[in-house]
Amino acid sequence: MNFGYCVTGEGLEISKTFEICSQRTDKAENEYIVSLNVTNDWGNGFTGEIKIQNLSAEPIEAWRLNFDTNFTIEDIWNARLVSAEANSYSIANDITTTPIAANETKTFGFKASKENGVTAEISNCIVKGVTINENFETLDLLETGLVLTAYAQYNQDESAIDIYWNTTIQNGKFEILESDDNIKYSKLTETSDFMFYSYKITENFSEKYFIVRQTTNDGRTAEADSILISNNGNGYSVGFPDSDNDGIPDYLEKDIGTDPQKADTDDDGLSDYEEFYLTGTDPTVYDSMAKGISDADADSDMDGLSNKEELNIKTNPLLEDTDKDGLSDGAESLIYGTDSLKYDTDDDGISDGDEIALGLDPLNPQTFDVPDSEYIFEVDVPSDTASFADVNTDTNPFEVSVKMKAAGNILSNLDARESLYSNAMTNDATLGICPEFIYDEGCKIEEAVIQFKIDDENAVEADTKKAEDSEFYTLFPLLISVLELGNQGISTAFSCISDLFSNTVKNIDIYEISNGELSKASKKFISSLCNELSKVATQKYSYSGNGEAHYIYEYYDDWYMVL
Repeated sequence: MNFGYCVTGEGLEISKTFEICSQRTDKAENEYIVSLNVTNDWGNGFTGEIKIQNLSAEPIEAWRLNFDTNFTIEDIWNARLVSAEANSYSIANDITTTPIAANETKTFGFKASKENGVTAEISNCIVKGVTINENFETLDLLETGLVLTAYAQYNQDESAIDIYWNTTIQNGKFEILESDDNIKYSKLTETSDFMFYSYKITENFSEKYFIVRQTTNDGRTAEADSILISNNGNGYSVGFPDSDNDGIPDYLEKDIGTDPQKADTDDDGLSDYEEFYLTGTDPTVYDSMAKGISDADADSDMDGLSNKEELNIKTNPLLEDTDKDGLSDGAESLIYGTDSLKYDTDDDGISDGDEIALGLDPLNPQTFDVPDSEYIFEVDVPSDTASFADVNTDTNPFEVSVKMKAAGNILSNLDARESLYSNAMTNDATLGICPEFIYDEGCKIEEAVIQFKIDDENAVEADTKKAEDSEFYTLFPLLISVLELGNQGISTAFSCISDLFSNTVKNIDIYEISNGELSKASKKFISSLCNELSKVATQKYSYSGNGEAHYIYEYYDDWYMVL
């Protein structure tokens, strides 16, 4: 930790030592109560909240809670996870939960997984807080080093160059030196009262250099890096000298160890600027990437192109795939002839990498005489697909897979996640989360079948107090997913895999809550959905307008269904 300070006034002395007077200490057991409240339990997972009540007369500042559990925390809010090891956790406050005032309670929430049938518990709770006491830890004050920096700006109104400087020791004298060649300097003026000097331009010049030099009261000296002033035809530009014109100013070359008088210090075929800023190689070593191979011929990102070749075609020598289209820069340049700086070379709406994966021509927007973005592929997307990982979790009691007929690369562009409406639709009969599926908007979808596989042992019975039939299972997650994709124009609705399914579905109403008449596509979709449901249900299914449903879930844009 570093900190600075400013001392003002007359006859003041700089402190020689500093003392830290705050530390984190354990609160006494009788000064707090920690309690756990489970807000929603679905067998092998739950959401809950932990409350910390301050029983003392003093606030608990910057608290930290250590405790043991019989569950695994997966997400947390209104607090920060400091550490977790073998079901032992250390949790710290965030800005919303500190301090805990006297007789006040602060709460943070979390989501966790556990074994089926286990009651969530916490134990061995210890609350810590930051306290102020007199057991000071003393730090010696290091001697301040002398550092002097200077900069300038062109003052057009006054026809002057305004020079400013900063120093870590504000005493002594300051000299302003001038040069026409950055070699031989002469003194313009000297001052001890100001940290500013204005150089009046009495006649035009091509280039001038300025240096500020300081001598402190105790005899130490420092010199700021030289400043370059150049005539640009419309006034003057301010910068720093770059003697070898390699793009790195001389002062920085001194810091990184390169030669300010030589554009390519190590003679490896790359300028010092290219190595320092672009390729990540060492500008002072000829073969810093691979022994015996110049850094120009080396391949920093292993994409098949040398660093020099990448600089020539303006790709990033540190990124294998500069345009992020799924093809390496080398493959695009040497094999496919596509533009390694353009995600979609033929502008057909499909990335170059996806076109190669699908057997399309990335240089022809109509490979098979129809637009590539409309050419249909049929693909089975299995449940273990990486993009389904947020839905097909260990804690979710069902898993989904999808059969699709669509344009584009289905495997790389189809994504699944928990719906934004999941919390609003959760009730005591809900089975798992409500997933939604996202697909590339630029590609046509012809048909999709969403498959839900529900394990018998994870099937959740409805709360008998809130449902007429104890064997009732909600179809919220299934139907929400279907409708999410249905809004993209899919004609075939869904499929469900479960031995229990035909015995558990009792009644479902589908409500259309958007303004205006049903579109032709929407009617066709709802009709298809109802026909499928009628095969396993004992009652008819209907859809109609319903203002009350709209009021309850007013943020849902299109279709909504209730049980």
